[in-house]
Amino acid sequence: MCTLFRSLLLLTFLLFSSFSSASPQENIDLYKQRLEQLDTSSENPEDKGQKELYQKIIQAWQDAIRFEQQALQSRNLLERLPAEIKKLQRGLSAPAASINLKKLGTGSLSELEQKLTLEKARLLELEQSEKQARQQVKQSNDKLISLRTELASLKQQESTESSGDSALNEAEFAARTARIQALEFELLTLPGQNELNQIKIKLLTRQLEHQQQLTQSLQDILQNKRRSEAEKTLEQTSSESENIENPAAITEQITLNQKLSQNLQSVVSQGEEALAQRRLLERKLDLFQQSYATLQLQTELSREPLGQELNRFVRHLEAGIDTLSTQKQINKLRLLALDISRAELTIDSTDLQTDGRQFDEQQIIRFNALKEDYKTIATKTREAISQAINELSELLSVKEQFREQVSKGKDLISQHLLWVPSVPAISAQWIAEVTESLPLAIASLTPVAERSDNRQGYLISSDHWAEQFTFWVLLVIISILLFPGLRKDEVLWANQIGNVVNDRFSHTFRMFWLPLLVILPVPAGIYLLLNSALNGELWLINLPELAPAAAILSAIYLALIYWLKVPDGLFHKHLSVPADLCRRLRQFLHPVFWLGGSLLLLIISSEQSDNLMMRSGAGRAALITVAAMISGFCISLYRSLPAESTASTPLWLQLRPWLAFYAASYLLIIIAAILGYTFTGQAFLLMLMILSGISILTFIFYRFGNRWLLIEERRLAFERAKARRSEILEAREKNEEVPPLDENYLDLQTISDQARVLLRATTGIIFILLLWAFLKNALPAFDVLDNIVLWNNDVATSEGIIPEAITLKSILMSVVLIGLCILAAYNLPGLLELMLLRHLTLSPGTSYAITTITRYILIVTSIIAGTGQLGLDWSKLQWLVAALGVGLGFGLQEIVANFVSGLIILFEKPIRIGDTVTIGQYSGTVTRIQIRATTIADWDRKEIIIPNKNFVTDQLINWSLTDPITRVIISVGIAHGSDTELAKNLLLNVAKENPKVLEDPEPNAFFMNFGPSTLNLELRLFVSSMDDRLTVTHEINQAVERAFKEHQIKIAYQQLDINLHRHPVLKNSKD
Repeated sequence: MCTLFRSLLLLTFLLFSSFSSASPQENIDLYKQRLEQLDTSSENPEDKGQKELYQKIIQAWQDAIRFEQQALQSRNLLERLPAEIKKLQRGLSAPAASINLKKLGTGSLSELEQKLTLEKARLLELEQSEKQARQQVKQSNDKLISLRTELASLKQQESTESSGDSALNEAEFAARTARIQALEFELLTLPGQNELNQIKIKLLTRQLEHQQQLTQSLQDILQNKRRSEAEKTLEQTSSESENIENPAAITEQITLNQKLSQNLQSVVSQGEEALAQRRLLERKLDLFQQSYATLQLQTELSREPLGQELNRFVRHLEAGIDTLSTQKQINKLRLLALDISRAELTIDSTDLQTDGRQFDEQQIIRFNALKEDYKTIATKTREAISQAINELSELLSVKEQFREQVSKGKDLISQHLLWVPSVPAISAQWIAEVTESLPLAIASLTPVAERSDNRQGYLISSDHWAEQFTFWVLLVIISILLFPGLRKDEVLWANQIGNVVNDRFSHTFRMFWLPLLVILPVPAGIYLLLNSALNGELWLINLPELAPAAAILSAIYLALIYWLKVPDGLFHKHLSVPADLCRRLRQFLHPVFWLGGSLLLLIISSEQSDNLMMRSGAGRAALITVAAMISGFCISLYRSLPAESTASTPLWLQLRPWLAFYAASYLLIIIAAILGYTFTGQAFLLMLMILSGISILTFIFYRFGNRWLLIEERRLAFERAKARRSEILEAREKNEEVPPLDENYLDLQTISDQARVLLRATTGIIFILLLWAFLKNALPAFDVLDNIVLWNNDVATSEGIIPEAITLKSILMSVVLIGLCILAAYNLPGLLELMLLRHLTLSPGTSYAITTITRYILIVTSIIAGTGQLGLDWSKLQWLVAALGVGLGFGLQEIVANFVSGLIILFEKPIRIGDTVTIGQYSGTVTRIQIRATTIADWDRKEIIIPNKNFVTDQLINWSLTDPITRVIISVGIAHGSDTELAKNLLLNVAKENPKVLEDPEPNAFFMNFGPSTLNLELRLFVSSMDDRLTVTHEINQAVERAFKEHQIKIAYQQLDINLHRHPVLKNSKD
């Protein structure tokens, strides 16, 4: 009554307001005329302001008209709703239509199939209508809240907002009032619309049920007709084969017809089975979707603990839906259709063979009739195949939907079950619960005779696992043959550790995988026993699902027991793990495997049970015992270990922090179990087990890499020491001075540091990737980085422009990728030297060029890949590249020229590290080639930094580019009158006697010219390197001086003759 009164009041107000003033349309026409009278070309600010004011007034009155029309529409809808509701209620109260199966089944197969298609289309329309009605109900509930919020906001604005112009105020007031009235009318219509939609949903649901029954009845009728026709065809072909006097050709055709009839019957049966499976799976899917929706709503709205409900739901999830078998059935049916078409073509080209005898006309007619029958059966079989493929395709689609829904359900469970209690917290009765539930839990791990088949015992028939047992026996034989050799070799390899000549990394690798091969029969036997040999029906737990985990855990246990042997085991001798730590870990593995494995079985059996007392009692007790046992060992081992130096070992490679982390984590599991969060504790227990396995794997990888680096560093040092020793021995044999030690541009310590940095980075990457991969699959609740969207980037594809979300994961991946590539770029030379370059015969400076170019490539690649993770498309930056090119051309041309010149130097190698060069007025040895400049150390050991551009554009002398041999010219001047032939021979003898002077090219001496004071001779000789030039010049000059003294040849020097003339003394004029 109140609602009706309110509606009449609003209607009266609307009518009164329409007569009290000019209509909105008259106001719009008035202000449009005033707007046209304004001078549009005027630049006067007042005219512009007046124009904007008129436009606002016109827009406000237009809004008022639009809102009044909406209010009128809502009013009309409000008047129509009661009649529509009554009409739908009458339809809902009417009796449901019945299905006349007799009338429905009349007609041929083709007519029935066409009718089924139409009914399926009708069913799809009803489903879509029901979905739309449910969506409208949901939208009306949301719209009710939004409309009330908007109405409250408009009423608040009505009392606060006011502009300076009265005409604008009047227009805005009218628009706001009309909007308020429209909203209030719409609010009045929403309950009625909601009621109408609810009735529609009920009516559509009933129509859907009727339509589904009608469709299923049609499908059953069609299947029955197909089955009866297939059986009739098979009977006809069977009766034809009873005549034993048929010729061979006719008998063969009858056999083909029978085989094809059997195929027809088999195809029809497959279609019926697919239809039955699809109906059953659709019902399961409907129930599952309803349960999922209810549970999802409960998790969003309920504040009560839902652990028990979530546990019950997760235990009833389907283990898996097999889609592969359905796909194989579809493929087989398609192949059968192809075979039938091929056989039909063969039969068409076949004539009745005489086989040496004459057939009468009746036999020929019968043979042709059999061929026609074959074609008819083939047509029916193809139709049945097509129908069966359709049914199987629909079944496959339903299976995919079911798998997707199960995946959603598991994600929902994993996201919510982790944070809610699964069982009540521990109380005073908990000990009694443990005592009472422990026998039940143990009983669930023992075989139950009542569940087994009388014909089977504890083992199933050996026909199922005989071949696997033979393979297991072969593994046992291999293990027995390998074990004595392994025991003998491990002692030998342990004694060879540290010996540069005999120590090999392959020994360590064999110590890793040979024990795995020796112990392989044990986990393989456990897997064979649980998965294939034991009768799984006798146990409450799923033995095939338990088999892989049991085999893997037993393999890890046995492998660690063998690797932790002292003193010749892998961990102690090869990986440098302390002997005391190996002994303690080995002792702890026995109770962890045997006792911990039994407790884990108790936890699994308790969780698979619907008995709350078993999960709260025995299951929780087993979880607390496992966590307490491991935590106690971690604390004990932490106290016994000495504190490691953080300066020498990174924190993440130290054992004590990891032990503290594990001890604290298992204590948290105990606390969670006490408070009732048993699923949370089990999830974290699984996480810690996975983390432990990953830690062991990465530890082995790091120590393996460390050992390989140590062996390679020793070999590199040994090779350098041998090369240095060869140089010393060669110098002593020639009675020469020991050559100085060449400068190592990448010394051994630098190689070691760089290689270890890369090893640690690689180990960290492997650890993080493994951790992310396993924990992401184990707990989808932690997969949150992909859900944090920072911005969207438009990506152009063949299908158009699509948005690509840039998430927090993309940012982290970009930063990590760039950081790792730059880290690898600056530490790559050491690793390349150890792995590749030292095994190659390279010219001087080539290794430096390779590492430098590789560094540049890695840096550029990291920047491109990292920015690509952020959605940066380089094709969109063409304008930036063009602008940057212009800027480089003007402002940074020298820097770019030096950079490009540096690349040219690295690729063309006109100079290399260690080359002796002369450029301009500078000479020296090249020590560094960098991106902008090259460093030369001159003869005074001063470092000269020269831009790379000079080496490309200026004149450059490289004394050791292709040939380190250089010529030395020694000039000698002797006194006039000396024997020049003798002097020449002496010079040649001196050169030939010097061991550092090369014989090829041979030295030469020449009488060059007559000087003012000397007779000038030149000795031209060749030395093998630039380092010998000064030494040879010094030795030759000393030898020439001695030889000339012995043969009384004077080395002349520049002479200056001074003639003194004595002038007569002039007498004084006075004299």
